[in-house]
Amino acid sequence: MSLGAEMQELAPGSWRPVRLGTLVGLRWLAIAGQAAGVLFVDFGLGFPLPLMECMSLIAFSVALNLWLLVRFGAGTRISAMVSTSLLAYDVIQLGGLLALTGGLQNPFSLLLLAPVSVSATTLPQKSTLILAGLAIGIASLLSIFHYDLPWNPDQRIVFDRVYIIGIWVSLLCGTVFIAAYTNRVAYESRQLADALSATEIQRSPARAAGLARWPRRRRSP
Repeated sequence: MSLGAEMQELAPGSWRPVRLGTLVGLRWLAIAGQAAGVLFVDFGLGFPLPLMECMSLIAFSVALNLWLLVRFGAGTRISAMVSTSLLAYDVIQLGGLLALTGGLQNPFSLLLLAPVSVSATTLPQKSTLILAGLAIGIASLLSIFHYDLPWNPDQRIVFDRVYIIGIWVSLLCGTVFIAAYTNRVAYESRQLADALSATEIQRSPARAAGLARWPRRRRSP
């Protein structure tokens, strides 16, 4: 199939299939950060937390990444539905870790925005809306249901309810802003890239025809 035919099949500004290796690579970064954070809090700071439960969630992500790479390969182009499912897992897995480590009181609750940001940049608007709704729902649950924030056992830390509501509102606003603004900017960027590609495709036959009409220089004997 020619490049011109591929351009005709895709609507201007439409999304392009994402490589599985891209999402797997982002998850490896999340796994490394989660493991480092949990181990540092438990062993570095000495704050008690459900270590086995947290490491089990992280280990499940490791197993999922390895299975995806072995089963499909990093270069596989995956559909929007599969990409959305993988990012939804990331939101749920992070929500589980936050529930074990303080809920919205945990400063890393801001990372709930990361999968939404990835979706807004690379996936169709429908996928972004699904992930944004999931992130908001999980943030709402975390504001009510969660274990205590890991802290010095000799000190008691209490967060005012208004403060937790403020964090929830900030996450809600951030999710909506990223879903709307980033998705729109990414869409317009793809439109511009498509227009430039279409221009190059139209110019190439004309350039080739011009070279064909150009008289060749005779070789000297």
